[in-house]
Amino acid sequence: MNNENNIIFKEVRNNLIYVITKTLESIKNKEFLKLEIISNYTIHTSTTFQQEDSIEISIIIYSLFKLYNRYLLSQKTKFFNLINDILPLLKENLKHLEKNNIYKYRYNTHRIIEILKKYDKNISNYIQDILLKAKIKKGSKLYEHGLSLGKISDFLGITEWELQNYIGKIKTNNEKVKKEEIKSRLNYAREIFK
Repeated sequence: MNNENNIIFKEVRNNLIYVITKTLESIKNKEFLKLEIISNYTIHTSTTFQQEDSIEISIIIYSLFKLYNRYLLSQKTKFFNLINDILPLLKENLKHLEKNNIYKYRYNTHRIIEILKKYDKNISNYIQDILLKAKIKKGSKLYEHGLSLGKISDFLGITEWELQNYIGKIKTNNEKVKKEEIKSRLNYAREIFK
């Protein structure tokens, strides 16, 4: 493994440790709605790293969130059975990553995905959701660098509408941040010249 790959692997590994730790904390504290936040974070990092391990953990966390929402009212017991089935494997995976044993980590990750498939036949839909979100995020980055929406949508196999919708949300959020930055700088300048 060359030095650049080694650095990327360390970043991915550290990110996986962080994400699994946060997921385990959320499960322990029965704060299952936080899985959506963690899921969104993992989708972002899987887009950044474009590495199989990041994508698979995104699938697991997103699936847990979707299953929690699905089983919340009618089949809570089924959800907790699922948690009991995968919790030991998630804990083992954390230890495997800390010990830098990526092969055992990947083996357990595939076991978790197989368990998820037994509980829900829609896992392939969740995978498609994650891949679509990742493509849209990637497309927005390409748009920032000057590529046209048409070329990006053709290149990534997504619609211009999906891309425009996401870019519009990002621009709105960025404009809010910029306004706050300007106000903060203005107040700072006023304090200096008092």
